[in-house]
Amino acid sequence: LTRTEGEQIEFQNVQKRLKEAKHGKELELEPVRVWVDNLGSAINSAAPEYAPLISTDETLLILTARRESNVGGLRDESDNFPFEDVYYSRNSGGEWSPLRNMGEDVNTSGHDAGSGLSPDGKTMFVFRGDVKGGGDIYQSKFRENEWSKPKQLYKTINTEAHESAAALSFDGQSLFFISEREGGFGGKDIYVADWDPEKERWSEARNLGPVVNSPYDEDGVYMHPDGKTLYFSSEGQI
Repeated sequence: LTRTEGEQIEFQNVQKRLKEAKHGKELELEPVRVWVDNLGSAINSAAPEYAPLISTDETLLILTARRESNVGGLRDESDNFPFEDVYYSRNSGGEWSPLRNMGEDVNTSGHDAGSGLSPDGKTMFVFRGDVKGGGDIYQSKFRENEWSKPKQLYKTINTEAHESAAALSFDGQSLFFISEREGGFGGKDIYVADWDPEKERWSEARNLGPVVNSPYDEDGVYMHPDGKTLYFSSEGQI
């Protein structure tokens, strides 16, 4: 008997879950010892804090939080939490300073989330979901001791689809990012665009292909400063 399209998809999902379960058992056989330390009350509060971004020298920490101190003081009606804002802390002598809101220069009265930070800590990418297509990537620069108002990236990066996390290469010449645009391998995929110095904009983005992208979602892309190692989360890679 020939399976219907719906049955085929369900069969593939079941097979995927079985592989995940098997892989989980294999990982349990070779545990890795790690230490997880809470950063304390200077960073954490009763509100949600997440999506940390840190500079290569580990002196700047940027994260997204849903605190009462958000710009505009408004709440999202869908979950009654304050809208997301971008916050920062600096490390001096091994101690993190109290988390501070980046203010109206970076944050709006809607959702603003940190989505990427350059290795030198001077270029920040911000995700805003209240735009056509469900979300775009913006860029802010740190100059003269302050962050510039985020500017929407060029149309080679942002489309009518959903674009979110971004990672700049160490030399600043390549931008890796997440997009749900048509023509991918399924769901969210990782794309890369190269800087065009003549046109002073990002070139047409290209999909990283099926070795990296799966029929499921890829997200949280991060390019290591070594320029050779790409980290990301995946619902399809096992």
